[in-house]
Amino acid sequence: MRLVVPSGEISLAEVASVEPGWRKDWRGALEDAVTLWEGAALAEVLGLIEQLPESGGMRCFTPRFGIRLHDASVARAEVYFCFHCHWAVMVDLLNPGRREVWETFDPDSDPARELLHRFRSRVAGTTVDSGG
Repeated sequence: MRLVVPSGEISLAEVASVEPGWRKDWRGALEDAVTLWEGAALAEVLGLIEQLPESGGMRCFTPRFGIRLHDASVARAEVYFCFHCHWAVMVDLLNPGRREVWETFDPDSDPARELLHRFRSRVAGTTVDSGG
């Protein structure tokens, strides 16, 4: 999966749960960050995301986890992951007129399973069923 911000420009990712509920504009749907990924941990996670293979999308889109991507000075994008329906939605925070970018991913792939494990291990107190 290709992110809306080139990986080389990302220096920090905030990890958070997603506020429940459908919305027209996903900007700001992430709750307060529970942890930060930077350095080697960030590089590993970005590598996992880039390795996510495509899949057929389904319909639920109930994301439970997301990340806010920062460059050296500002938040650039938010990415919301639904491990049930195989969709990730990316929001470009610097270009409010740009529509969300939707990408499918295979939640049963090794990179997706590892990414879900990392989300679950970092987002304390989140009740998530086996599909994430």
